[in-house]
Amino acid sequence: MITPTSIIRSRRRSIALMVNSQGEIVVRAPYYASKIDIMGFVAQKQAWLAKQKALAEQELKNFKPLVLEENKSIDFLGKTYYIAKRGVETILPFGDALLVPFSCTQADLVAWLQGQLKNLLQARVGYYAGLLGVQPTAVKLSPAKSKWGSCNYRNVLHFSWHLIFCPQAVIDYVIVHELCHINNKSHDKAFWQQVELVLPNYREEEKWLKTHRKVMDII
Repeated sequence: MITPTSIIRSRRRSIALMVNSQGEIVVRAPYYASKIDIMGFVAQKQAWLAKQKALAEQELKNFKPLVLEENKSIDFLGKTYYIAKRGVETILPFGDALLVPFSCTQADLVAWLQGQLKNLLQARVGYYAGLLGVQPTAVKLSPAKSKWGSCNYRNVLHFSWHLIFCPQAVIDYVIVHELCHINNKSHDKAFWQQVELVLPNYREEEKWLKTHRKVMDII
């Protein structure tokens, strides 16, 4: 049986469960809830807990924090590069290496990655907007770590810059998802049908995002 790592009591009225990013089981319960009631609730949620725990453990396995040091790896746009500090003037992919100036800082690398994503978004948003017959008001990068993209009521699209750490097929899915919101702000059946019309295998990309959510914490 999967048992809780911690039990947090408060004035809440019901028992709730969560699996944090480290795969720990946290129970939130009312002050008056007995240990028997809490464990009974946990016993009923074993299948859900097993699934969520497995997802959290997979995220930890896939997570690679960025270290700006010689020969350390960095994944972006679906390819793994190895950092190579060289006497170059600007950051430059070269084969399997990412050449960076000796003076390069993490802020410099972030700015370069954001520039790469901006260039990709400009091309891919334009392509899919043409397919869908829509036109966003603007396309902007966002520092968000809670969501990959958004489309507001003015049809301005925002994309988390952490998408640069995702494969292009996944980025394409997020782009199509937000473009489809221009004509449909809900997630009803018609919305998903439109997404599927453009990307028949979108569920594979959606699954990737769910199992690699910790790329939001790379930097």
